[in-house]
Amino acid sequence: MIALPHWREDEDPLLPLCRALSEEYHNRAREHVACSMSLLLALFVQALRHEHLGGDDAQHRVPSRRSQQLTAFRELVDMHFREHRPLNAYASDLGMTVATLGRLCQEHLGMTPMNVINARMVLEAKRGLGHSDLSVKGIAHELGFVDVGYFSRFFRKHAGMSPSDFRGGGKPRPALARCS
Repeated sequence: MIALPHWREDEDPLLPLCRALSEEYHNRAREHVACSMSLLLALFVQALRHEHLGGDDAQHRVPSRRSQQLTAFRELVDMHFREHRPLNAYASDLGMTVATLGRLCQEHLGMTPMNVINARMVLEAKRGLGHSDLSVKGIAHELGFVDVGYFSRFFRKHAGMSPSDFRGGGKPRPALARCS
């Protein structure tokens, strides 16, 4: 949690970013996902910059052990998600059991450790599809998938559309009508 001061509406430095993010979400213009991610990052950075103004204890607060463990898990995921490591490798690196890692993620993130890893993988796949000229096969291989078909099924399951539909602007193609 980030402790922030209470500003009047006309003085709130975060409000313009929140409004721009809301507008981007509702308008869904071309490249809205990339723009939304940029706005979220800017909002987060600004919130962190203003955190010290939120109270006397904000600067001196020491992150809890669980918070440190979650941060360490996310950093490990960022470093190794392309390797498709088993959960016990992450748990072992963190000095805990898979059950403890699962409980930690469920209690604090509301998702399983595997969902955290899959979300990171999907985010990177979306970045590749939206911002590179690599083929779907190239992106699949960059993400550690040997089989492009498996990557496509994985992406469709987690993103709700195929990689090529996502690249084409996020609108699934209509199903072809069958001739009888």
